[in-house]
Amino acid sequence: ATPKSDKKILKELIEANYLRKFYIEKINTINTNQVFERERVDKENLFSGSRILVKRMPSVKDNLKLTTVFVEKELYFKEQIISLKLNHQNLHKTFSSLLNSSLIGYYFNHTSAQTNKGKKKPSIRHQELINLPFTRLSKNNIKKQIGRAHV
Repeated sequence: ATPKSDKKILKELIEANYLRKFYIEKINTINTNQVFERERVDKENLFSGSRILVKRMPSVKDNLKLTTVFVEKELYFKEQIISLKLNHQNLHKTFSSLLNSSLIGYYFNHTSAQTNKGKKKPSIRHQELINLPFTRLSKNNIKKQIGRAHV
């Protein structure tokens, strides 16, 4: 990458290998005042605001389960990390906890087209995250679910 000008604009950058369940082990910096091979335009605010960051490639160290962290501050990342933004911002912490759980890890490991299928580098697909079995709960839906449980 070549500089756009002599002035450096340093931003915080996280690498997937420093992403842990619920926290980031190390934050580096990147000079964003340069011409990149693929210019990234942040149209959807992927690098700022409330969101969940997901490690794209689960490792054996993670038992091939999802690794996520909830963040609010501006952080840049490369393609090894997926950024999830929910419609209801107050649910980011809850969903991050659920995605880090053993139950979702087990479910994902057994339903994903990529993980645990003998591939050297399993990778999470966006659509697989979107299709995880969460239901919308409203007062009526909760009553229906409770009613079914007693039948």
